[in-house]
Amino acid sequence: MYLSAVRDERDRALAQVKSLARELDDSRRSAANLQMVLDKFQNPGAAASSSALDQSAAAAPAASTRNDEIRAYRDRAARAEAERLRLARELEACRAQLAESAEAVAAAGRLAAAADTHDDERAKLLADAAAAREEAAAAAEEIRALKAGSVEKPLIRSLVLACVHAPPAKRLEALQVMAHCLGVSDADLASASGGGVVGGPSAVSGVSAADAAAAAAKKSLGEEFVKFLQRESAPKKVLPLPLPAPEETAAAAARSRSRSPSGVFQDPQLPQSTQPHSVPIQLLNLSLP
Repeated sequence: MYLSAVRDERDRALAQVKSLARELDDSRRSAANLQMVLDKFQNPGAAASSSALDQSAAAAPAASTRNDEIRAYRDRAARAEAERLRLARELEACRAQLAESAEAVAAAGRLAAAADTHDDERAKLLADAAAAREEAAAAAEEIRALKAGSVEKPLIRSLVLACVHAPPAKRLEALQVMAHCLGVSDADLASASGGGVVGGPSAVSGVSAADAAAAAAKKSLGEEFVKFLQRESAPKKVLPLPLPAPEETAAAAARSRSRSPSGVFQDPQLPQSTQPHSVPIQLLNLSLP
C-alpha cells in the first residue's frame, strides 16, 4: 500500500514537473518574442522598449518561482524514486525468503512422506518377523513332537538283543528293564501282567513266581543293565570301513545262514550268538506301546 502511494505521488510530481516545464518554455518564448519586439521598436521609441522591459521584469519572478517549484518537484521525485528502489529491494528479499520457506515446507513434506513410508515398512517387517517367529515356534514344536515320538533304532536293537541273549532265569527282568527303557507305564505293565505277558500266570519260558521274585529283588543287575543300554544307545563316532567285495558279502551271508540255529535273525550285520538259545514265541509277539 505504501509503495503504491509513493508511486502515485511520484507520477503526480512528474506530471506537475512536465506542466511547469511547458509553462517555463512558454515563458521563455514569450520573453524571446518580447525581446524581438523590443529590438524592432528600439529605435523608433524608447517608451515601447521600456514597456517591454517592464513586462519582462514582471514575468521574471514568476518564471523564477516556477523554476523553484520545478526543482522542488524534481527533488521530491528523486526521493520517491530512492524510496521505490529501497522498497523494491525489500520486496526482492521477502520473495527470496518466501522461496526458501516454500522449499523448506516442500522438504518437510518429503521427509514426512518418507517417514510414513518407513513406518509402513517397519510395521510390515515387524509383522513378517512375528510371522517368522510363529512359524519357527511351530516348527520347533513339531520337531519336539517328532523327537518325542521317535524310536531310537540302536536302543531297540540293543534291547531286543539283550532279551534274546538273556538267560532264562533273567529273561523276565530283562523284559521289565526293556519296558522301563521304552517308557511303559506301571498301569500298562499291570494290565499286561494280568494277560500273562510280564510276570503273569503264564510267564515267559515257564519262569516260576519264586524265580520272578528273586529276579525282581536283584536290583543291581537291572541298574547295571540300564547303564549298559544307555552306553550302547549313546551316539558314537563310527570310522568308515572299506566295503567288502560283492563275492565276500555273499559268502559271509551264506555262512551266517548256515550257522543260524533257528533262523530268527538273518541280518549278517547283527552280532550272532556263539551258543544257541531257545527263544519262546511269546517273546517275539510282545505288544509294545
